[in-house]
Formats: sequence, C-alpha cells, structure tokens
Amino acid sequence: MPPDQGRPSVIVMIELDHRAGYAYPAPVVFQAVADVAEYPAWQPDVSAARVYGGGSPCLGAQVAQVRNMLGRSTYLDFTVHAYEPGRVLELRTVAAARSQFAQAFRVEQGLVAGCCHLTVTVRLDGVPALAEELSRAVLTYQLIQALDCLRMHLSGRPAAVPR
Repeated sequence: MPPDQGRPSVIVMIELDHRAGYAYPAPVVFQAVADVAEYPAWQPDVSAARVYGGGSPCLGAQVAQVRNMLGRSTYLDFTVHAYEPGRVLELRTVAAARSQFAQAFRVEQGLVAGCCHLTVTVRLDGVPALAEELSRAVLTYQLIQALDCLRMHLSGRPAAVPR
C-alpha cells in the first residue's frame, strides 16, 4: 500500500499582510483597487477580471478573475464580502470553491497630505502542507510585485507586468 493511502492529507491556510505607502491621495488609490476590470494592468497574476453585470463592485457583487497560479490559469468566482467606499474592498471566493482565496484592500490616509497607505491581506486556505512553503513564496512575490506595479499604474506609466 502506498505510504499516503488511507491517511488524510494535511491542509493549511496561508495568510499574508503587506503595507505600502503611496504618494497619492487615498481616494485615487482606492479607485484603482476598486476598478476590477483594470486588475490585469497592475496585478501580474491576473489575466482577466470583471464584475458580473458590469459596473463597480458593491457589497454582495460577484467578481470573476482568471489568475495565473503556479503556472496554471485558474478561474475564480468571488463575492464582495466587505465594501466601504473609499476605504475597504474584500473579495472572497464563493463557498463552493475547492480552495478558499480572499484578497482584502484597506486604504488609510497618510500623515502627509496627499499620501496614503494601502494594506493588502491575502488568504489562501486549502493548501496541502507539502506545498505550503512554495505557495507562500509565490504569493509573497506576486503581492509585492503587484503593489510595485500599482505604483507605476497610478503614475500613468505602463506597469511592466510579466505574463
């Protein structure tokens, strides 16, 4: 009998928080993170995104994304779980998803006028323990890269988003 047959695999949750400062007013940064259709312009792991029915996200809205995760295109359906205009946007995969993925953006006004901080929390649940370190490293890299690309996107320069 193979060694893992009959034994449950260990599943873990990965949660990452990253905070970045931007030399832009909070409403400008929030507008960028709330513009779901523009995610491919600044999130390297997103190749397509939209709010079902069009328009802007609002509490309970459904969002579709095609994400490149570990070399594969993954189609994800999200629900807007939390939404505070100008401040908070949280997306969570629908309950029926095999792995739960959540992405939360929180924008806070900085101490200097015209500046703000963006905190992004990414949570991935349902990761096999054997893949935890690799998954954590990939998610960390993608998160930091996305925040750098957002800075370029806000400046009007095209973000060098590798595909």
